[in-house]
Amino acid sequence: MAVKARTWTTVDKEISGILATEKDARKLSYRDIAKMTGIKHMRVSDIIHMINGTPTVVEFLAICEAFGLDPAATLRQIIVRAATTENTPQETDDQDAPLTTDEIMQLAANRDENRDTEAETPRD
Repeated sequence: MAVKARTWTTVDKEISGILATEKDARKLSYRDIAKMTGIKHMRVSDIIHMINGTPTVVEFLAICEAFGLDPAATLRQIIVRAATTENTPQETDDQDAPLTTDEIMQLAANRDENRDTEAETPRD
């Protein structure tokens, strides 16, 4: 049975940002961070690029320990930044908005040889 992946929250993105910032500031490779944290280098890359699952508490603690950050203070800062980000209106680009079902159907119908027939057929 497939498991639905968790959506990256603002808090998760802030954790990713901390890891990316420390990586860049210290000029570390993914393998360097893997040695420091015990997190596999591919997973470090996934966290930085925000793919394949959100950071776990264990990973967050390992990141804090490796970079000499106090986990409680860091989490407080993340929560404050996340709350500020979530309360700030974000500019949206309609180009990046997900397509609606009607838009998907319209695109599919425009490419289909049977588009006229499909357009006249009632939906179930």
